[in-house]
Amino acid sequence: MREGNKKTCWGILGTGNIADKFVRSCSQTIHPTEIVSAASRTPDKASHFAKKWGIPEAYSSYEDLLENTEIDIVYISNTHNFHLETAILALSRGVSVLIEKPMGVNASDIECLIDLATKNNCFMMEAMWTRFLPTVQKAYEWVRTGRIGPLRTIEADFCVTFPFDPENRLYNMNLAGGALLDLGIYPLALSSGCMEGALPDVIQSMPQFSATGSDQYANYQLLYPGGVVAELSSGCSFSKVNSATFYGQTGRIELDPVFIGCETVRLYDYGKKEQCVETFQIEPIGEFGFQWQIDACITQLRKGESEHPLMPWRESLNLAKTMDRLRRDWGMIYPFEESIGKRKDWK
Repeated sequence: MREGNKKTCWGILGTGNIADKFVRSCSQTIHPTEIVSAASRTPDKASHFAKKWGIPEAYSSYEDLLENTEIDIVYISNTHNFHLETAILALSRGVSVLIEKPMGVNASDIECLIDLATKNNCFMMEAMWTRFLPTVQKAYEWVRTGRIGPLRTIEADFCVTFPFDPENRLYNMNLAGGALLDLGIYPLALSSGCMEGALPDVIQSMPQFSATGSDQYANYQLLYPGGVVAELSSGCSFSKVNSATFYGQTGRIELDPVFIGCETVRLYDYGKKEQCVETFQIEPIGEFGFQWQIDACITQLRKGESEHPLMPWRESLNLAKTMDRLRRDWGMIYPFEESIGKRKDWK
């Protein structure tokens, strides 16, 4: 952070739909925030985006934006296959980054970024906005404090309908398509956060593939250390209710659907006829939802820290290792990858 600056100045690399939500959410942050520049490698997209949101500077080159000395941190929001390349551009210049999930297409990508962020003393975080929702944090608190007894099972789904289009990023293998990296990471991250980022000991899955070879649906069963089982699913070919539940020995916790934007979480006690004994609720999120993760980034930047304890680098790496294991089992390797998950310590 620049000394004496009261506002945190952001640049945006990639001006797709997710960047719109980021801009909207910046208006809801506790810390003073300003978006000073945006860049896209698609002609005219950056200028259109900047005009739409009143952003002072627009660039058709990521490199040019990164030379802007007003920037404290950049938000990387282009497609998955470009996250590594774009983050390297920023980190190699000493610019801190918030990288849209998944932080990298595979674990090797993330290891590279961790090394670079460490070398250049940069803050870096995967943009797992759901992790910072007060409702999700309340659910984790109830689990940690034993409100449902020993945790037994986690259930979560994230399945939505996207009509098949081979050029759509969810189906295009050249863009790291598939439901797993784009949608499945949410239930995986929900269970991972509850298990403090631990790698599962056992993973089983049953995938269905689209005509392009991308995963269009899969369910996953994960066995974590201590015997906790996560039963999860993700898909882009049909929709589910998309709720999430933590089941314990003496109660359960329900995150209202859709759990990734959960506004209400409820605690049930089996000793009281399964009654809801406590409810925690936040104001409707609407078009927003990223403000908690944005504030979290700014807090760590102002502290001079390189990562955030709620979404540390180790957990991003372990999530990538888990998804690598799934794709390796499916034989689903992207055209630009040589291999995935071959290191012994990736299990």
